[in-house]
Amino acid sequence: LLQHLEHRLAELQRLKSASADADDHGSVDEVHEADVAHDIAAQLASISITNNLSLSLFQGSAILPHKSKLFYPSERPPLKIPVRGIYHEVNPRTAGEAYASQFSSFNSQHVPLNVMERLFRNYTEEIFPRFPCFSEAELAYHFNHACIDSAEPGLFRVQDALSRFVISMTMAISALNSKNQDFRKVAALSEALHTDAMKYVDELLQECSISALQCLILLIQLALLLPQTSNLWYLAGEAMRLAVSLGLHQEPEPRIFRDRAHAEQRRRIFWVVYQLDRIVSISGGCPVALSDEHITTRLPYDIGDVSDLVEGADSKRVSNPKERQFLLDLQVCIMKSEIQATQFFDRPVPSQLGSHDDWVQQMDLRTQNLSHGVSAHVNPHSSLVASYHQCQIMLHRPCSRNIAVSEASLVSVVKAAVELISLDGKAAESGGIVMVFEIGNRIFQAGMLLLYALRNHATKLQRASLADIATASLKSLSVLLNNLSSRWPPLSDTASYINELIETNLRNPLGHNGSHYDMQVLEELDCLVTQRRIHSIRHRNIPFPPPKKPTPSPSEPENIGRDFLKDEQWWTDFIDQDFVTNESCFSLPSGGGQTASSPSSEPNETRAERGRDTMGNNACDLERELDVILDAIPSCSFCRDRRTKCQRQLPACKECARTSRECLIFDPILKANVPLRRVELLIEELKVLAKQIPSPARSSSNTQQPPASGNPLFLPLQRGASPLSEAVACISLSSTVFFGPWSSLGCLRDQLQHKASYKLPTTVRTAMRNTIPTLSFQSLISFQPLPESLAAPIFNLFSRSINTFFPIFQPQTLDIILIAYYHPNATPSRPHNTPLFNLIIALGAQISSKTTPSLFALAEHHFQNAVSSLPTTCAHASRTENVSLLQRTLLICVYTLLEPRAGDVWRHLGFAIRLFLDLSHRPSMEEDEDHGVFCMLTRTLYTLESHVSIAFGRPSLLVIGDDLRRELVEKSGNSLQDEISISSYQVSLLKMQIHSTILNRGGNISVIHETQPLREMCETYRQSLDSWFARWREIVSPTSSASATPSSTPQSHVLKETLLSWGSLHYHHGMSLITTLWPTPGGDPSTICGGVSNAGLQLVRHQQLFANLTCEGAPSGEGDVVVFPCEWTMAHLVLQVGLRAMGEKDKSVVGGKNEDPSLALCFSLLLLLEADDSKLLRGLSPVFERLSANVSL
Repeated sequence: LLQHLEHRLAELQRLKSASADADDHGSVDEVHEADVAHDIAAQLASISITNNLSLSLFQGSAILPHKSKLFYPSERPPLKIPVRGIYHEVNPRTAGEAYASQFSSFNSQHVPLNVMERLFRNYTEEIFPRFPCFSEAELAYHFNHACIDSAEPGLFRVQDALSRFVISMTMAISALNSKNQDFRKVAALSEALHTDAMKYVDELLQECSISALQCLILLIQLALLLPQTSNLWYLAGEAMRLAVSLGLHQEPEPRIFRDRAHAEQRRRIFWVVYQLDRIVSISGGCPVALSDEHITTRLPYDIGDVSDLVEGADSKRVSNPKERQFLLDLQVCIMKSEIQATQFFDRPVPSQLGSHDDWVQQMDLRTQNLSHGVSAHVNPHSSLVASYHQCQIMLHRPCSRNIAVSEASLVSVVKAAVELISLDGKAAESGGIVMVFEIGNRIFQAGMLLLYALRNHATKLQRASLADIATASLKSLSVLLNNLSSRWPPLSDTASYINELIETNLRNPLGHNGSHYDMQVLEELDCLVTQRRIHSIRHRNIPFPPPKKPTPSPSEPENIGRDFLKDEQWWTDFIDQDFVTNESCFSLPSGGGQTASSPSSEPNETRAERGRDTMGNNACDLERELDVILDAIPSCSFCRDRRTKCQRQLPACKECARTSRECLIFDPILKANVPLRRVELLIEELKVLAKQIPSPARSSSNTQQPPASGNPLFLPLQRGASPLSEAVACISLSSTVFFGPWSSLGCLRDQLQHKASYKLPTTVRTAMRNTIPTLSFQSLISFQPLPESLAAPIFNLFSRSINTFFPIFQPQTLDIILIAYYHPNATPSRPHNTPLFNLIIALGAQISSKTTPSLFALAEHHFQNAVSSLPTTCAHASRTENVSLLQRTLLICVYTLLEPRAGDVWRHLGFAIRLFLDLSHRPSMEEDEDHGVFCMLTRTLYTLESHVSIAFGRPSLLVIGDDLRRELVEKSGNSLQDEISISSYQVSLLKMQIHSTILNRGGNISVIHETQPLREMCETYRQSLDSWFARWREIVSPTSSASATPSSTPQSHVLKETLLSWGSLHYHHGMSLITTLWPTPGGDPSTICGGVSNAGLQLVRHQQLFANLTCEGAPSGEGDVVVFPCEWTMAHLVLQVGLRAMGEKDKSVVGGKNEDPSLALCFSLLLLLEADDSKLLRGLSPVFERLSANVSL
């Protein structure tokens, strides 16, 4: 009874908090005062984080570790399937290779100034409005500095490199708008300018900053036009990962970003990255880098929320036609993103629509309304019309959700595919800016659907008089792909593949059994149509065709002087006659760009109509519920013992009131007597709260609901940039590190908001003034070659710590690496891998440095050696090399997690995820050989991403359309490493799913009274977590007592303690996440705080006791003592649960009547962790102590 009442009270308090926050959000004044709590939290975080969390990929090294992947040519369609051609080209073909030799020593300084001005003006007028990632002042500054006054003395070198990069890239992009008949020459010029810009890319992309993101955007823009310059899959993922790190996916709070121009520019940059990511992902049928549900950033140009644009916001209030065009492009992009997520990535259909068919009808109506609006005012040959047809194809095509489409849908798909191929053909013929990556991929998909329809549904097409039209369109598709190959040479292979499919289809009509190879090709066609994102088993059954013979390098064109670049007339003709104006896909629509917004296709339902649930959130419902509860109150203990009838009144029955005794009832859950006076107090509080919470009808007037609790923290970046000139300062955007609403620093901000008069402790203020960057003494130490006698125990420690909880290598592989390094001539010969050896030594020494501090310098030294010796190339076609690259990247991720000063773990993990997805969707003949290793690496990747994304409070790509994978929970053996790896993957995926739901609810709460589905979801999560923990405890007991009982075997006892503490830490972390969504039985913040603190203390003690190189090995059969590598995400988890427990009840750590032992335990652990700078807690313990001590302010 008592637990139920307390649980209901917590629910009503949550609803009241959400309602109050919504009311506050609805009344926003134009003038915003500073958020004092955010500013204080940022100051506190700067002590522990600014100098101890790297903002660069590698601190102190301008190295791009995955450059070989970022700038390898984009793959032509079919994206992940090897067909008759070389899947990865050793010497990639380029559009301008015929003139490459003439541009070999060319750079941007060789372009005449008047040509620079014309190219720059063309970019700002024709291309910049589509991707407004800079302010006009920024672009003007970069142009003036790079082209006019580049010799200005005293300017910071990085800013000089940035200006040269920006102008070289803008000219490379703008040059492709030329209608020069010889496109090869224009492409060669653009490629030369790109090569010139690439000289600065390593240092510019190192830092996590707005300027680095702007550079990535320029690289993606060019790669959409010349896909051989960069790999769009990796670049787009890097850009979105960087945008999330900077917090651009979250709406800039007016009290934090008080400069409206700054906030507006953040919005523009984010939505540009969003569009580019969607173009790349939708073109290739790949997962997007950020789910729509996790975006709260409002639209630029004062339009409002995304829902306003989707549901028909009036864009006419935007006076600038270029801005209206940007919003219209964005509206189409958002629609395509929703269709892609629902059709191919299992996004649930909105509950108010009911079925998938209802959703398809609604989306169909929206796309048609959009098409009517576009056709009325826009050139019908524009890219927007083509995007409409692409929406139709995605909406009605066969997919995993609906493989057998209706005849009406099939006809719609065929009509849209025919129109799309025709429109894109006209766009390619017009010249100028042609987004060949997007066009090439979408017309390939259109061709696949036409072939599929002609083969499997010819009768239906004949009834609709479409069979001949579809056949003719396929022929024109092959011609179009060959024409586009002048811009993207590998498309000629795609054209050959289309022709092969057509010929194979003609040879083998439906029902005819042709050759084995023909049948496999036709099966591949079905797979391409119905499972475009899934790595099908069928892929592995198609043998690799023999590689093509390398084609001879093209001969140079005849009658062309080698000095034409010095010919002023050529440059004059180039800028005066050859540029496309208002005809390209980037250009403004004719007719002034007036567009008709699409009306909402469904009636405006009130939130009360959509969101009422059975719980009842008003006083009347609560009264009825309490009546039932009061009727169920048992007899009090006094009356029961005397066997007399109890009146069961509150706060005491008649007999207890008469005798002035405490009236108690027995609670079977608590197994203790509970005073009825406590029950009465809870009921009175419930009644008061029920009256304070607005009814659903009243709350439905709020058009935008903020999260129920939690506020993000934007930590300004003050490190890594030298002071710039005033001219630069006035146009540069400041960058921020983003910590999400439910991160530890977000919880700190929440606590400070309730302490309006809070002042920083004097010691903390003094530390802030005296904080200097952490110094590295590695360069002062001379290192001798590491002897094998020291390397062996370091490898052993790595094996029983890192490789146990984050397994990357199989045990025998570690032995091979060690032997190959010290005995290269041993038989059998082993491949020598110095970077892997150095990384393992660095990680082992890093763990041991917690007990032997002198080893920290050794760890730092070997990590720097590993970074400096990283391979700059990759055999892209070799699965073995790609798996090795994934292993190397995961080692770097673990090191930067343990030592955050060394590098940016968020971006390294982002690349590892992209590489994993690439390998998952890529067929290979070597898959069976490394299947076990790849599954192990996948589980480790999920574990690391869970730690990092939840600690930062940022959304993760890994949970988009994902579920528990059967092959990842299958054991390859009975080792402890396998058990930990599988269990870690299971709980990590579950925690990321809960965290994703939290972020989704926080950014898109439509109604705070929709409690029933949320309660059921939380109950499902809790049951999954309980079953996981129960299974883990069953695993641990036999594992730890395999050879003897824990009492008689000390090492078995220690192993059991470590493993149980590890499981308990994950369990209570999961419970903390669930209670963030909704109050959950057993999820009391104090209980969670105690559970996390107990488990954390145990793990930290074991690390200090057993993470040393002299720890005695275990006797045979008992297993080594494992060491959990405690890192900063665990430390911040401790801080987070402590702050949440403190916020729930006003208790003190020391002294006072209501002392909470869980907070005392938490404070002790924080003190222990704070001593290590790598835990990112420095200076936070006195703040925690003062907040928890309930100081009178």
